[in-house]
Amino acid sequence: MPRRLLFLTEEGESVLANVVREVNKLRTSLLSSLEPDEQKDLMRLLRRFVEVNAGRSRVPAEGPDSASPLKVPSKKV
Repeated sequence: MPRRLLFLTEEGESVLANVVREVNKLRTSLLSSLEPDEQKDLMRLLRRFVEVNAGRSRVPAEGPDSASPLKVPSKKV
């Protein structure tokens, strides 16, 4: 089956950038009450939880390291 590519419009890229920024602010706020080592432990356990339960989902569990802030994908030319 041929691979199809989907590209965001400029407006879509702007919306995505805003969503990523807000998600990162929320993540920082939620984790701020934990010590850095506790934050790492929590993120490690959450990644493990997703790995163990990935077979139950119709969406593949792949993507950037969830312990890292989200990044807006670079624009493809």
